[in-house]
Amino acid sequence: MNIEILTITLAVIVAIITFGQWQTSREAQKLALFEMRYEVYEKITGFIARILIDGTVESRADQDFLRDTKNAYFLFSGDVKVSALISEIYKKAIDLHCLEALQDSLPDEERFRNIEKQGDIKIWMSSTLSSMEMYFEKHLLLKH
Repeated sequence: MNIEILTITLAVIVAIITFGQWQTSREAQKLALFEMRYEVYEKITGFIARILIDGTVESRADQDFLRDTKNAYFLFSGDVKVSALISEIYKKAIDLHCLEALQDSLPDEERFRNIEKQGDIKIWMSSTLSSMEMYFEKHLLLKH
């Protein structure tokens, strides 16, 4: 009888330890996923902030942005809003870069419209940067 109690007690202890290890592993995976997601979030916000600070799209910055965000669809669980946002940011950056490249070669009237379009894109970028949390909060909230 004592051996049966000892066996059951040992089995319960092993089950408790196994469950604790499983929980720890699960939390570590959540933290790793959060860190990868936050890194992509930082790349996106940093890209927009750099455009707003410099007032221009640096050479190859758009390609770096695509490389830095290429895994976002999978990291953010197939969230189409995040993917669409990244695509829109990229398109706006390309448009801004093209407008900047043409600016000096345009006659006065067209140059004025070009500068207005650049301003519209920068306003969009600023507005988007201010509302980033709504796109990412469900993926970046740590729930305890």
